[in-house]
Amino acid sequence: MPSQSEDKILKRALATALFVYCFMCVIFGGAGREGFVAHSYLQAVAALGVAVLVVTWPSDEPLNGLRIPIALLVACISLCLIQLIPLPANIWQQLPSRDIVSDGFRDLGLELPPLPLSLDPDATLATIGYAFTPLFILLLSIRVGASVLVQIVPALICTLAVVSFVLGISQLLSDQDLYLYAFTSRDLPVGFFSNINHQASLLLMTIPFAFYLCIKLTSRARTNDRRGAFFILSALLVAGLVVGVLIAQSIAGYVMLLPITLLSAFAFQKSNIKPKLAVSSLIGLTSLLAFLMSGVSSVTLDGADIAFAQSEVSRYSIWRMTVEAISEHWLLGAGVGTYESVIPLYENPNAVGGTWIARAHNDYLQVLMEAGLPGAVMIVLALYWFATASLRAWRRGASRGFPQFRRVATVALVVWAMHSLVDYPGRTIALTAVISLCVAALGVTGTVKAAKVPQESNRRPQNPKRFVLPPISQSALN
Repeated sequence: MPSQSEDKILKRALATALFVYCFMCVIFGGAGREGFVAHSYLQAVAALGVAVLVVTWPSDEPLNGLRIPIALLVACISLCLIQLIPLPANIWQQLPSRDIVSDGFRDLGLELPPLPLSLDPDATLATIGYAFTPLFILLLSIRVGASVLVQIVPALICTLAVVSFVLGISQLLSDQDLYLYAFTSRDLPVGFFSNINHQASLLLMTIPFAFYLCIKLTSRARTNDRRGAFFILSALLVAGLVVGVLIAQSIAGYVMLLPITLLSAFAFQKSNIKPKLAVSSLIGLTSLLAFLMSGVSSVTLDGADIAFAQSEVSRYSIWRMTVEAISEHWLLGAGVGTYESVIPLYENPNAVGGTWIARAHNDYLQVLMEAGLPGAVMIVLALYWFATASLRAWRRGASRGFPQFRRVATVALVVWAMHSLVDYPGRTIALTAVISLCVAALGVTGTVKAAKVPQESNRRPQNPKRFVLPPISQSALN
């Protein structure tokens, strides 16, 4: 068993690895289609890290509140492998949309061989690597521990957002081409990303953590001068994030900005807040966002200005085709990662133009099409875990596991859940890393016990006129 000093050194090394890996994910993983070489390196590091962590995992180290997220990632990898298993020809050709392939073999005079369930096996195989990044971050976060995680996650996410924001401003003001990808939202401050909506997602997810840093740094300052300086710097950080969302020209960002800012401030209310008020406010704001975002389209989609219902590649048309595909593949799915290959089968051939459809721009629909009923079960389990973990953080009297830290993580994950209705923020390695940090913050810290605040003695004080405040522990600030 390692000594206390050795354990402390180990946690620092793991925390450094977590910081560096997430930073590299954001720098090199901001695109969904480009940068596959960088993606492969990040995936290889994550796969190697997962293997090392699993082999060296301490027997007394629990998975804390991350059992369901980790199980879902393992289930996703398992589903991909199952969809790659060759099926007998007489079974395979009974599946939907297989007649085109069957007719091709028949026209060539060839016998139909055993084929996998996935309609694009190469795409399904490539998808497996993307599951290792969140799995590595979650396992690494457990080993780092909640007490360290609560210190580095807000600073890490805020640092990533600030650097991306500064890069985005430089892209607008500089005469040099500072865009990292050829296929990108030109003349917009995309930062580390190729899609302006993903830049808006990062800035929105950072706002609650900026509030957290603002309040914590200000409350822990020992002098009024330091307290004022921290408050000004933190207020500038929040203001900069808001400005970044405003200049990003993402309609989804505009819709979510005010509710997310209000929820971020709401997370720091006293712990004796009535649970019905907290739950009803969260549900009400979430429902409002879902209603508003279901009827909007982004300013840009794959580099083209597209009105909501006036194009075959508008979100409305894409969702209609995706729903049609789901109606045929609802049971077993077309194959994880096959959306780009399968959706052309449902396009109107007379309306196909130069812009192709690579994503459903609704991750829930895309999962249902690619993974079928197993994907629907995964979505339900993920939402169940998120709801129960969030309620534990927001309930009245929550005092364990850094509740305010968990609440801001909840707000950040609301951004992801809502933005996934009209986009695909979780399909870039950069935002996957940030989302995984938020999931870890919500799950890992859930089992941490705060130090007990000394209770007042039951005995009557000798001098009733003298009143002494009970000492406040450091954990009470959390």
